[in-house]
Amino acid sequence: MLLDVARDLKEFARSERDDEMAALALIAHAEAIRAELHYRLTDVGKAEIAKQIALAQASYQTALERASATPALAAKAQFGLGLCEEELGNFDKAREIYQEVASNADYEGTVGKAEAEYRLRTMDDYKGAVVFKPAPAPAPPTPQASAPVIQLTPGDANAPIVVPMPNDVTVTPVVPTVVPETNDVPGATDTVVVPAVNAPAGG
Repeated sequence: MLLDVARDLKEFARSERDDEMAALALIAHAEAIRAELHYRLTDVGKAEIAKQIALAQASYQTALERASATPALAAKAQFGLGLCEEELGNFDKAREIYQEVASNADYEGTVGKAEAEYRLRTMDDYKGAVVFKPAPAPAPPTPQASAPVIQLTPGDANAPIVVPMPNDVTVTPVVPTVVPETNDVPGATDTVVVPAVNAPAGG
């Protein structure tokens, strides 16, 4: 997909009469080509890297020529040439380009100059090969205690349910109390059963 975008940018730059717009498109074209190498899911051989970086260098160089009167674009294009040299492993050449950009008074205040200065301070960090520490061996699985198997069998539906109770629990029976009460009708009485609460055992 990046290569498709790169082709469109290059075609736009070829047909664009405005030098600044064309230079901007060429810089973006070169960046897309370089980025595609890093996003590939397969290994890229040195020959393929050299071929694709050469295309990026050509775009940066053309952008530098067309935007020579615009310091911001010229600095960005020249900085891109330094990145290309780094990706080819030419670190001394890359450092030389960065120093040219950083020391150019015409590029003062541009992003390209700031990027070149930062790259000069940090490029040594990218020279070494990246070696990943091997992953530790997986720990052996911890034996798990087997859970007990409880076999439930259907019982008699009419059998009483027995609930075991602790020995220190006292069950207090509830004993009903009969309280006579008269109603509004003369000579008539009602019997109301009021449950007793906390009646003594055996009472």
